[in-house]
Parts: sequence; C-alpha cells; structure tokens
Amino acid sequence: MADFVLTSQEIGRVVQFVAPGFFARLAYEGRFPRAERTSLNTIIWSVAASLPLVALSNQLAGWFGIRIDATSWQYVAVLLTPALLVGYAVAALRSIPRTRKVLGRLGLHHQPDGSLYAMALLSLPRDTVVVLELLDGRMVSGTLRAGPSFAEDDVDELVLTHPAWKSESDWSADGAGKAVLIPLREVRSVTFSEDPFA
Repeated sequence: MADFVLTSQEIGRVVQFVAPGFFARLAYEGRFPRAERTSLNTIIWSVAASLPLVALSNQLAGWFGIRIDATSWQYVAVLLTPALLVGYAVAALRSIPRTRKVLGRLGLHHQPDGSLYAMALLSLPRDTVVVLELLDGRMVSGTLRAGPSFAEDDVDELVLTHPAWKSESDWSADGAGKAVLIPLREVRSVTFSEDPFA
C-alpha cells in the first residue's frame, strides 16, 4: 500500500480555503470577542467565509500580476490582507448604533457583543461618565476604561479613570487617584450620563 504524502502545493491549497475566513474572524473578534468555539465550528465557519475571500483575492492577484500559488508570499499577502480588512470592516459596521437598529427592525436582535456590559458600556464615547453604586452604599463616578468582554473571560473588575467618590454632600476627587479598580461582585448598579442604546 502506497504512503499518502501531501506536497507543499497541496497543503497550501487546503490552507488557502481555510486561512482567509479564519483571519477575517480573528479581525472581527478583535472588536467583538466571543467565548471559545469548538474546532469543528471554527473550521466550518472559516471554510464558508473563505470562499468569497479567495475569489476576491484571486481577482486582486490577477490585477496585480501575482501568480496564484499558495506557496508564494506575495499571493499569501494578497490572500490574508483583504481577509483581515473585511473582518475589521464588518465589525466596525456592526458596531454602529444605526446598523444595530436596522438589523433589529429586520428581526435580527442578537447583538455581537459578548455581554450586556460590552454592549452598553464599551460602545459609549470615551468621555462618558458612569456612576457605580456599590453594595455597601458608596458611590463612585468616572469614565469607564476596561472590563469583561464576555462572561467566560475570567475578568471580574471594572476600571474607572478620573474617579470621584460621593460624600454626604458632594462629589470629591481629592485623594481618589487617576483610576480605580472595582470588583463587579461589589457593584449594585450602574448609572449612565447618556443612553448607551440611543
């Protein structure tokens, strides 16, 4: 019985129809992180997304006079660069509130964000002030800088910059520092200075 041996060309052809979709997904998930998916799900999604990306890359390669060969670094660059750009562009388009509303009207209410925290807080302008009420009754305000992207990412804190603590009569930033780390388990509620879904 003859040994089954793949040449570098044949391996390159297989990877050619998986890698673009995989890299497009990586770029998309840079904006909308998701919990780990199964290997089968990732492969199927990557192959399906790769088909139009490979067609686009082959068209670009023809325009630039690049030989379509999966072992050529020039072709690999033409194959992966559009995939990364498309993944990033789709995520950027998907993050626009108007896009979310249009998709909602079409019955596509599922949001790409990994959590309500990410959907509500991370989409706000960077200078938006939030007020956290803690379980012990203390209140702190500031601009949100970091927190969990999805439930399984093991991040259990929020980071506020420009913090100010509520005293009996007023807010005070004296001695509050430049940033404060608040464990989520200590947060009772979050109040926004503007509607995160407007």
